[in-house]
Amino acid sequence: MTSPVLLVIAHGSRDPRHAATVHALTARVRSLRPGLRVETGFLDFNAPSVPRVLERLAAEGADEVVALPLLLTRAFHAKADIPSVLREARSRLPRLRIRQAGVLGPSPLLNAALEQRVREAGVAPGDKGSTGLVLASAGSTDPEAIAVIAEIARELRHTGWCAVRPAFASAVTAEGPSRTADAVRALRADGVRRVAVAP
Repeated sequence: MTSPVLLVIAHGSRDPRHAATVHALTARVRSLRPGLRVETGFLDFNAPSVPRVLERLAAEGADEVVALPLLLTRAFHAKADIPSVLREARSRLPRLRIRQAGVLGPSPLLNAALEQRVREAGVAPGDKGSTGLVLASAGSTDPEAIAVIAEIARELRHTGWCAVRPAFASAVTAEGPSRTADAVRALRADGVRRVAVAP
């Protein structure tokens, strides 16, 4: 029996930086865990696709795959797209055991990484109550995903930021956060002099 293969599943993008970043991440995981086989598959736009990777692994004799969604919240991709792709693969590849791991967030580690990146950009909380932060999420109509971003904003407010606003780049609902530019304008209207945008 072989050890499980870790399959990192990313959404994919027309922007080549996305795939490059995902491949750099999986290369880093391989370097940290040399005994672990790590593969990458994409849902859309990039190759290899998740079904192609699973077919290759099955043909090579892999016994088990742990599919890790490279997602920050349990939105549509984690709840519907990935389970559907994995369900279809299980029916076509019955000898390959496929398990889906949870998404990466929310996580205090990710919040700390976000704050570190903002500091590296030259912005820190606590600048006499004049620095705000916009959490610019890609977007979702999923209420659970919207709630996660709102909760992260609440948690970050307790770390010294004078104001933190969630915002979505797309898929804005009537109840959900505003678009990124709207959130920046709202902070400025509230008197916040310095605004950081954290994608």
